[in-house]
Amino acid sequence: MAGTDVAGSAGRSGAAHGAGKKAAALALLVFFSALLYARIQPPPSKIPGTPGGPPVTAPRTRLRDGRHLAYLESGVPKEKAKYKMIFVHGFDCCRYDVLNVSQGLLEELGIYLLSFDRPGYAESDAHPARTEKSIALDIAELADNLQLGPKFQLIGFSMGGEIMWSCLKYIPHRLAGVAILAPVGNFWWSGFPPNVVKEAWRVQFPQDQRAVWVAHHLPWLTHWWNTQKLFRGSSVKDGDPAILSKEDRLLVHKFMERTYQKPVRQQGEHDSLHRDMMVGFGKWDWSPLEMENPFAGAEGEVKVHLWHGVEDLYVPVQLSRYISKRLPWVIYHELPTAGHLFPVADGMPDAIVRSRTRDYRARDYAIMPQIRQQGEHECLHRDMMVGFGKWSWSPLQLENPFADAADDVQEGAGKVHLWHGAEDLIVPVSLSRYISEKLPWVVYHELPKSGHLFPLADGMADTIVKSLLLGADHPSLASQVTASS
Repeated sequence: MAGTDVAGSAGRSGAAHGAGKKAAALALLVFFSALLYARIQPPPSKIPGTPGGPPVTAPRTRLRDGRHLAYLESGVPKEKAKYKMIFVHGFDCCRYDVLNVSQGLLEELGIYLLSFDRPGYAESDAHPARTEKSIALDIAELADNLQLGPKFQLIGFSMGGEIMWSCLKYIPHRLAGVAILAPVGNFWWSGFPPNVVKEAWRVQFPQDQRAVWVAHHLPWLTHWWNTQKLFRGSSVKDGDPAILSKEDRLLVHKFMERTYQKPVRQQGEHDSLHRDMMVGFGKWDWSPLEMENPFAGAEGEVKVHLWHGVEDLYVPVQLSRYISKRLPWVIYHELPTAGHLFPVADGMPDAIVRSRTRDYRARDYAIMPQIRQQGEHECLHRDMMVGFGKWSWSPLQLENPFADAADDVQEGAGKVHLWHGAEDLIVPVSLSRYISEKLPWVVYHELPKSGHLFPLADGMADTIVKSLLLGADHPSLASQVTASS
């Protein structure tokens, strides 16, 4: 009996010891889980205008759900405006990063320009339940609160450019025109061929691939991933200069000199930067590639312009290029040497806005009857007789007529610029290309995707004149505009 009691006691003691180990392991698991959970949770937002939060200095409007949007107005008074435009800023920006349209153009065309802090940025309240749909509805409500009328123009840059697709889907009845500038693309939108996604994915730096992947597949981990120090987070968020293209490096000083950079993130990074990533790269239940033209059959022609730089290292051009092929109602402008920051290049804001407000064909061809009013022979026919006639000399035999003008100190003096579109079917590019090879003193500009009418493209007239007067390498010529057709 005594042996049996000892054995039983030993068994109970072993079982108790085993249970104690399991309890300890469970306690450690709970402890470390709680520790991990606390670590990955973002800190609470600092709400503008509340105790401990940043002060409110901007005019704000209250939305139906109680949130506030801060805004900035410029241009002509809205009561007198012919065009009312809303600009939607990009990642890590605010209302002050509005497209820098010249005051002269704003007054010339009668433009009222409104920009605002997107939710969580600067002085607009955060929206923890933000989705790709909610921001479109916010924009419509903002327009209503400020009494912009039934329709308005939209311009969005970068992350703000991606939001334009949401506005086209959810509030097309409010839109009089849309410009989409270097828009963020979601790699998981349905409709992209695998080879297009693969090519675009490879353009990104490895740390950006990981940050985007986390935002899509593990959104709850986005805050931790972009604040931890074990691995590199988003190079865009960290301001890594390696992501700047050649032309972006000429323009980035305009962002570096911003005196308002600190207030952009003053509510905390999670409800501004991280939520941008979670929504922009999140799981959408629809895709822009599946959209029909929302303006088909509408009264008055509404245009959608999509602009993208080929050398963009922030947002790969491949996604925008494919979207433009899938959506024939989108007018696509691809800038061959531009990076991501082309909207801040000198002259580009005006070129972008002009594309929203005027129709070159309606303007230029309205005077067609006057062109031939003296008869076709003395204008058209004589052009052909002289242009294709028998010349006693050839331009290919010319020597540089400015060879002795090297002492002329005037910028751009003594230069000959030759421009031609590679897709020109009216005048074949081959002859101009050969002339440029034979005459090394000619500065040759070949526009890879342009046809014959490139001088009419938005911004091209300014680019051509600046190259003649200032020289082809002048910083103000950061982006040569070519419109894809």
